[in-house]
Amino acid sequence: MVNMISQSASALSEAHEYISQGEPGQAKVVLENALPDDLENEDLSTAISFCAFWIDVFESLQGQSPFDRGETLMSQWCNFSKWVSDIDNVDARCVYAFKKGVFTRAVEEYSQVEDDGDPKQQ
Repeated sequence: MVNMISQSASALSEAHEYISQGEPGQAKVVLENALPDDLENEDLSTAISFCAFWIDVFESLQGQSPFDRGETLMSQWCNFSKWVSDIDNVDARCVYAFKKGVFTRAVEEYSQVEDDGDPKQQ
């Protein structure tokens, strides 16, 4: 039992690293590999759900301008935050990792915007 807990904790820690780097797909793989050994671990299953949400968001960014990608990320962060607030006992480290990954990505997108590029900025 102790070994399963340490494996789950290790998987969560590794996943948080991927998440904070804006790689929810990689994190989801790590978490899904750990899940069969600890099916009752709510932190694992919640983090997998969060990863699936952000994978979909990141895929939706394709074909958008950098400004629109930044806006989409911020809009979806608001939706994500509302969802998280409705869940009891969410691992704060997991939420922080997503915050770091998403906001870093948004800043990267906004920094690609040219001063005179997108009319929405004017």
